[in-house]
Amino acid sequence: MSISFADISFANSTEFGSDDEAALQAHQSNLMYLDLLPTDYSITVYKHLNCKKSYRKNNIQYYFNYRKNSNFFVPINTFKTILQNKHDILFIHGLQYAFLVLILKILIPKTTKIYVQHHAEKPFAFPKHIFQKLADKVIDKYFFVSQKQALPYVKAGIIKNKIKITEVMEGSTSFKDLNLKRNENLFIWVGRLDTNKDPITILKAFEKYCKINKHAELEMVFNTSALLFEVTNYIESKHLSNQIKLIGEVIHNELESMYNQATYFILGSHYEGSGYALAEAMACGCIPVVTNI
Repeated sequence: MSISFADISFANSTEFGSDDEAALQAHQSNLMYLDLLPTDYSITVYKHLNCKKSYRKNNIQYYFNYRKNSNFFVPINTFKTILQNKHDILFIHGLQYAFLVLILKILIPKTTKIYVQHHAEKPFAFPKHIFQKLADKVIDKYFFVSQKQALPYVKAGIIKNKIKITEVMEGSTSFKDLNLKRNENLFIWVGRLDTNKDPITILKAFEKYCKINKHAELEMVFNTSALLFEVTNYIESKHLSNQIKLIGEVIHNELESMYNQATYFILGSHYEGSGYALAEAMACGCIPVVTNI
């Protein structure tokens, strides 16, 4: 007997407009697990864009609808389709949609299971956290990258029973070791230039390391540049321009060969939801030098 499984993303990926193919490609790491589900699963994916369309591809049914980006906005069309399809399992991305979970639970069959995956969002503050506490009563399972990531929810009294928490990586990657010749002195950084990623601390450490290894090199790939001025100033003031290359943003697929040419992946984050860049780098064979995330 087939099991009806629904993967649901309530967030409207407005940056893609109505381009469903671009959205699916960008979110591939979150959807790759679908290919590994048992063959008796009937799979449906619900996503929100600035369009309304549906189609079947590679034995997966896709539905796209518009939805205002609000944790409390009810996507009527999506809900109607979910109810019509009578799924056995609803796999919902994000703990911030507790209000929608509560409404769904009222409408769906009692036997339908609700699984929710954490995507780095923090617990709601009072009074909104009341919705998350109520939703906990109807959520059957939570997926967190680690038990530590779930602690804020447990301490806030949102998740009452830790038995419902399962540890699993937030997403996956198709990157792999290409057996390229590596530069044994090359470090690669991939992340935002912001206070959480803390590039200045990394630069201070790298400056000290350069005194030990004069051949050391660092490539910095980034798509958000809040601290670019500070980073540039530091590199210039310490005369590190020959050893540190600010690359900026690159097409995601190009990262695979860049990881394969580096020996080390370096990261100074204070907090990470999961660490996609770290997972990609390790899949390519880089040695991780990272903070305790």
